[in-house]
Amino acid sequence: MIYSFPPFVNAKTEILILGTMPGIASLEKQEYYAHPRNHFWKIIYTLFDELPVATVFEEKIKVLQENKIGIWDVLENCERKGSLDIHIKNHKPNDFESLLKQFPNIKKFYSTEKKAIVISLKISDK
Repeated sequence: MIYSFPPFVNAKTEILILGTMPGIASLEKQEYYAHPRNHFWKIIYTLFDELPVATVFEEKIKVLQENKIGIWDVLENCERKGSLDIHIKNHKPNDFESLLKQFPNIKKFYSTEKKAIVISLKISDK
């Protein structure tokens, strides 16, 4: 069983970017999108004209939060061999209802992965 990270949001967060579950490199470093070939942070920094990308994870989160963006995963935990979403089984979704009650300014959701979209749609149907 592997576990996701806590949400990186604050009272000003209006946009929540959703992944499915951190990959092996991210779990090892305890940082979102830590694999060196993942372009997530380069895209974020390019969007906000903040290049070069910081090497310290807390500084990366600060760029998100300064732009009213939060980050979290749709899954709290799951079983998965490797890093690919297609290998996810026995998953438990994160508690979005509680998160949205605590942070009511979150109004927009974007996903980094197809699996995250499918799972979040299933959660919203409940």
